[in-house]
Amino acid sequence: MRLKGFHHSEEVKKKKSGAQIGNKNRLGTKQSNETKLKISKALKGVKRSEETRLKMSIALIGNNRGNGNRGKKCSEAIKLKISKKLKGRKLSEEHRSKLSESLKGNKRALGYKHTEGHKKKVSETLKKIGHKPPSWLGKHHTEETKIKERESHSGDKCYNWKGGITPFRTKIWRSIQYQDWRNKVFERDNYTCQICKTKKNLVAHHIKNFKEYPELIFEVSNGLTLCVDCHRKTDNYGNKARYITKVTSMKGN
Repeated sequence: MRLKGFHHSEEVKKKKSGAQIGNKNRLGTKQSNETKLKISKALKGVKRSEETRLKMSIALIGNNRGNGNRGKKCSEAIKLKISKKLKGRKLSEEHRSKLSESLKGNKRALGYKHTEGHKKKVSETLKKIGHKPPSWLGKHHTEETKIKERESHSGDKCYNWKGGITPFRTKIWRSIQYQDWRNKVFERDNYTCQICKTKKNLVAHHIKNFKEYPELIFEVSNGLTLCVDCHRKTDNYGNKARYITKVTSMKGN
């Protein structure tokens, strides 16, 4: 009977290992379920040292004897058991960190592409279990989400950041606030040019330009729906002082 905490010396371990080389008496023998359960309980909670793990890893290099399931496929019953066993299982932060570190620099799957046959098998399997890929069809982000996404990719957070050389006008035109202001102006004016009454090639015109009146940039009352041709004739476009009286009087009404 082995005493608890008893360990063989390295010399004895080598002798026992050498004595088992070429021994085929136990080849193909299987342990009973009772024995497996005893071994499982005895090893539960046992943590091997890093030195022991390294030795085991080196000893198993090129050794396929212990991997009897290599190349074999699990039955549907076994797959179901594994699935139920792992369902709801959550890995600890420490475990995740170790997995992340172990996969750094791993290029085995880099550029790997599945064959058409494999893709077809995966597709058929997912259809059988009723899995449906997520779809954004008909869904829309909330305004809050849009603002968060834009802020997370704007300014020095953007990959294409060049030190803030974008002109002030361009920043305004690209902002969510401007898009919202533009839509509100269009809706108020029924998507119609307020001069020639066309509904094509529309733009939202600032009656008072935002360079001189920055506080009115997103004021709906400072916007007017115009077509491109009519917009070119306003005082804010190309410094042409035409139609200013008509535009302002129409807005006053």
